[in-house]
Amino acid sequence: MGKRDRFSRKKDQRRKIARERITILIDLAEKEAASGKPARSNRYGQLAMKIGKRYNVPLPKDLKYRFCKACGTYRIPSVNSRTRMTGQYITVHCLKCGDIHRRPYKRPHIKKERIPQNRVNKQGTKNKGRR
Repeated sequence: MGKRDRFSRKKDQRRKIARERITILIDLAEKEAASGKPARSNRYGQLAMKIGKRYNVPLPKDLKYRFCKACGTYRIPSVNSRTRMTGQYITVHCLKCGDIHRRPYKRPHIKKERIPQNRVNKQGTKNKGRR
């Protein structure tokens, strides 16, 4: 076993621990925000982002959108942020710093059932589609 194997194994262990700590801190941030302590929830969010940067672990996408990129506050819908759906985008407006974040949104596509045209049906006659 060479040096590389040991180093990469330790690195993976550190990243795993970092992911666990990030999820714990974000859970704590949610609880503090719900109890009305925004300063503490912001601090927990900053610590989670700091751990992610130190160990090169990205925040999960669903958790990343909960923080303002400009000021770093933990966004609570209708308390310190406003969320709107405008066309093809979800627009989140931070009420603390005034920054606007847009992310694309695609509506689910519902397929319509097509009737084949000019096909022979069971009776042997041609089907000319709907009329």
